[in-house]
Amino acid sequence: TMPYTVFISHAVGSEDYPLVTTISTLLWQNGIQAFVAEWMPQYGTSVDQKVAAQIDASNAVLAIITNNYSRASFANQEIGYAKAKERLIIPLVETGVNVTGFLYGLDRVEFNRTNIMDAAKKLIAFLRTKAHEKERDEQLGNLILIGLGIWILSEISKSTSAARRS
Repeated sequence: TMPYTVFISHAVGSEDYPLVTTISTLLWQNGIQAFVAEWMPQYGTSVDQKVAAQIDASNAVLAIITNNYSRASFANQEIGYAKAKERLIIPLVETGVNVTGFLYGLDRVEFNRTNIMDAAKKLIAFLRTKAHEKERDEQLGNLILIGLGIWILSEISKSTSAARRS
């Protein structure tokens, strides 16, 4: 099965970078692939195309919301794109920061920079549950395809036998 993947939307070039690195590392350590756009250069590809492709390939988008995030117009566009693509969007919101736009009203995980681990534990537990659900759904889909394949083969076999008899 494909691993559970999360695109991390964040304010680029800010003091949020250590936070992004910490969260991403924790996700990877817990079997969840984390995409951070600037860590995967695709020379010759526009940034918006690269980000769109990474969101398309992700199961969820984690928006790390800080005061810097609300000023990052590109980050807000990432959320709009993820919403249009019907991706699960999980706001990880710094205590005291107002949530606006597409993120307003979504259930969120709050964090405090001095103790990110509490929020990270909640986030990882939730994402692990989503990963298990995805795996179960993929296995169910595979069983349905196998059953369908067996039925088709039996129908072909029946029609071949009937043709031989006549």
